[in-house]
Amino acid sequence: MEESERASTRDHDDQTSAKECRGHTRLNEPRHDNTAGDAQIMAGSKFEPVDLQTASAIDSGLPSEIWTLVQSAPANFPPQYFLDVSRNLLENPNLTASHLSRAELSYTSFTDASYNPDATHPHDLAGIVKHLKPDHQPRLVPGGISGYKLEWTVVRKLIPRNPKLDESLLQTCHLYTSKQQVALPGNEQSENDVGNERYLIIYLPHVSDVESIPFYHPKVRGVAILYSYQAQTTQDVAPGTLSIYYDLFPDRPLENRMSRTALKMLEIIHKHSKGRMQGYKKRVHHDVIIPQKTFQDTYAYLKGEYAKELIDNWVEQTPAQKHVFEDLGIAAFLIELWTDMYGGPVPKPDDQASSTMSTDAEKAQAELQNVRRSIAQQAFPGFADIGCGNGLLVYILNREGWKGWGFDARRRKTWDTFREPYQQTVKEMLLVPEILQKSVTDDTTSPAPPWHNGLLPRGTFIVSNHADELTAWTPILAYLSDSPFIAIPCCSHDFGGTRFRAPYHREHFPSAATNSAKQVSAYMSLCSYVAHLTAQMSIVPEKEHLRIPSTRNIAIVGRRKKGEGVQGGLEERMRIETDEHAPPRADTETGMTRLALSDADKQARDWFVKTTEDLGCKVTIDEMGNIFAVRPGLKNDKPPTFVGSHLDTQPTGGRYDGILGVHAGIEMLRVLNENWIETEYPVGVVNWTNEEGARFPMSMVSSGVWSGGIPLSTAHSLREVHPGTSTQKEELSRIGYLGSTPASHEATPMAAHFELHIEQGPLLEMANKKIGIVTGVQAYKWLSVTVQGRDSHTGTTDLKSRADALLAASAGFDRDTESQTWEHEYGAGRSYLLARYPLPERRYSRTHAFPRPTGLPAHSRRRGHRWVEHGHHALAPLQR
Repeated sequence: MEESERASTRDHDDQTSAKECRGHTRLNEPRHDNTAGDAQIMAGSKFEPVDLQTASAIDSGLPSEIWTLVQSAPANFPPQYFLDVSRNLLENPNLTASHLSRAELSYTSFTDASYNPDATHPHDLAGIVKHLKPDHQPRLVPGGISGYKLEWTVVRKLIPRNPKLDESLLQTCHLYTSKQQVALPGNEQSENDVGNERYLIIYLPHVSDVESIPFYHPKVRGVAILYSYQAQTTQDVAPGTLSIYYDLFPDRPLENRMSRTALKMLEIIHKHSKGRMQGYKKRVHHDVIIPQKTFQDTYAYLKGEYAKELIDNWVEQTPAQKHVFEDLGIAAFLIELWTDMYGGPVPKPDDQASSTMSTDAEKAQAELQNVRRSIAQQAFPGFADIGCGNGLLVYILNREGWKGWGFDARRRKTWDTFREPYQQTVKEMLLVPEILQKSVTDDTTSPAPPWHNGLLPRGTFIVSNHADELTAWTPILAYLSDSPFIAIPCCSHDFGGTRFRAPYHREHFPSAATNSAKQVSAYMSLCSYVAHLTAQMSIVPEKEHLRIPSTRNIAIVGRRKKGEGVQGGLEERMRIETDEHAPPRADTETGMTRLALSDADKQARDWFVKTTEDLGCKVTIDEMGNIFAVRPGLKNDKPPTFVGSHLDTQPTGGRYDGILGVHAGIEMLRVLNENWIETEYPVGVVNWTNEEGARFPMSMVSSGVWSGGIPLSTAHSLREVHPGTSTQKEELSRIGYLGSTPASHEATPMAAHFELHIEQGPLLEMANKKIGIVTGVQAYKWLSVTVQGRDSHTGTTDLKSRADALLAASAGFDRDTESQTWEHEYGAGRSYLLARYPLPERRYSRTHAFPRPTGLPAHSRRRGHRWVEHGHHALAPLQR
């Protein structure tokens, strides 16, 4: 939401040209809509706000003495699309307010098991609320909304693009829902009533007076967005109505500008909801390499530090603001990239401090990041900007403490405006790669201009920013110098410097075009070509759409060879992440301890939710704490295909086991995102709760509830093994993962489920295979045998008079002969019955006596239910 007018002196960093090269710009031609078929379009398809003076009144349920209807428009999209857009706007208010960069969520109720929608005081809303800073605690609607039910609550901080001009703003967001039967106009019979659904989003700024509200937010106490929907309507009547209401300050009447702001916001919500209904999918994925918050905070700092000086001193003929903001954005990205590469591990925030949004904790975290940046600068090997152009990027980076230099074929006037000693960091010279030097030196008729052979000190970071003729050379130069690089292509040139259309390599930049005959753009071809050359050098190409004011904003980053680095492959990435989230002092020689629903399990779950959400997934948590992360497809009318397993372990379980299956699913999401691949239908990753059954003694219990094999009440009432006393439901609630979605295959359906699992036996190794397909699992039966004997003293009872229960129980230790007999009888191939007999339980404490009863727990396993049943019945006479 934002006010629609502001002086033109504000930032222009988002005003981008449609087609651009170095030094020239061509604007897009205007688009013309074909309206020939308007008569056949269903009502509500187009955004057409109604005249509030003549339109029929909408029963909103909002008290008219508080809320004022400002704008309204018919709509025809089902409610789920309105809800999806509303959820997206929570973290992306910049979609409706260009003066905002993002929102930071300080509290959400989505996975909070303590959330109480009937609360009348903020402290009763959720357990964590009383621990939040007072200004971060949610604001409630006094008395609620009559006829509505509160569904979720979010507290967010709106972050402006220019912190020096606008303040941030805390805001509470509520979703209220209402479903009722209403009569259609002209039909008063109750049997013909239709369902009316109402979805109400209320935004409450945390202010007490109008002067505290920043420019980008309407000067009101609250904003309410209502979507009312009736499915049973005719084509000439829109099934839905989208409306905006304001809670006005008593001394601030509704102004024309406030009304226009509401109209624009309504139009954007209508447009995005319609787009989702029609299958629109986001084609550009930002923040793949560097998080949005990290980049934008650094970008805002650089703009405040350098923008005015650079614009005031601009001497080129090209637009100053466009080039200044572009290079400031690239500088921000590089600074954070280099901090990530050379600054060591990311400092972990204090969980308690961060949960209470302590200002001191935020400052401490910022100081830790500054320390990390200082470490990175000390370890930084330097950079070289090839084809540096106006040199702004070189100048900014050096002033920020990142040492490097740049060169270009011709000197620029801008270089003379740089402060000393930074004028010495840019040089006029040509690039003549080493392999071309012989042909250059053969010509001695004229003195050669200054040139560079392209060989740099090992590890020097190569920057190729719209370097045109040098772009294709960038991955090769990086390979020759064993250096990382960034290439931001602009115009397409071959290795000889001649303009050409680069060949398209779909594997690196898949086209989203549905028409296979349509040729991809020359720019897309060039970017794919650079990524292809990078891969040919055995360097992993990473892609990022930079948040800069340029349509030539795709960056190809090469910072590791194939198989190297944290992101070099599943095994390395999994090792780093598993170590990071391993419980303290829980590692053992055989792996790690992460029992289901323990604090360690919560930490891993939090990581899973954040990681999958950052990868663009919608996360759902059911009543058993199963976590389903779904990445949308081009079509979403079919269930997702899932990959996954579980994050809990046995008391001294392996660090792969089910954990590998979860990490493999996340790696799948990363590969899809990094290569901008959109699947036909949705895919997802699932983390099942308590698959091991180590803490709550029933293995595969939550997937069993989901599949309908185990009652929910049975699973919830499971008590943890000694010495604990908590039930599974109590622990789900304690760690905040008692979800509200029903634990069933109907509520969360699957098209298919795949699992990558570490082999827990030697068969693959014996067969000299790395991977195999599971074609069956072993059936098993548990036995608890008690062998009765007679207490006797070992010194006075001779052998023939003894009735030693331990000796009798030992007869069950070796069943090989009987196993082969059973095998022959049932003819089941080469698969033998596996029987396990642990050491008997000695129920006495005297050294020189044998026990009367001896407990013998045992279980038998074998592929084939009939075989295990036979073994079970054979031992049944011994069963306790």
